[in-house]
Amino acid sequence: MSDHAQVRLDFLTDVSAWGADFSDMGDQGRETALKFYDDADQLLFEYVAADQGELEKTFIGVDFEGESASYMTFSLFARLPSQNLDGFGMDNVIFTSVRDPGAPAPVPLPPAALLLGSAAGGLMGLGRLRRKRQAAA
Repeated sequence: MSDHAQVRLDFLTDVSAWGADFSDMGDQGRETALKFYDDADQLLFEYVAADQGELEKTFIGVDFEGESASYMTFSLFARLPSQNLDGFGMDNVIFTSVRDPGAPAPVPLPPAALLLGSAAGGLMGLGRLRRKRQAAA
């Protein structure tokens, strides 16, 4: 391989699975590598498209099987010295987060609960004040 260009994509939160559709990627004279790393920089998964056009019509899905990836690298390797590797172009990028269906949904604290807590505290304070007055009388 004569030259390569690389982009690192850091995930905002660690991911346990990842997928992408590379249809119509084009530029079949390059080798493409996708690598996923955990927060300790340990390689979790590597995909290298070594054949011309292999990645062009490929969906890649990765399940890290109990591990979590913190970032990935996307590398292009030139097969010919004449190929230009000055940049990347990506369009139609969509990021999605899917929650585990078995996990309970987060329950928000409604503002009414704060009002109820304040009212209960106020009633307790009035009760103490009344008992104090009755004891003094």
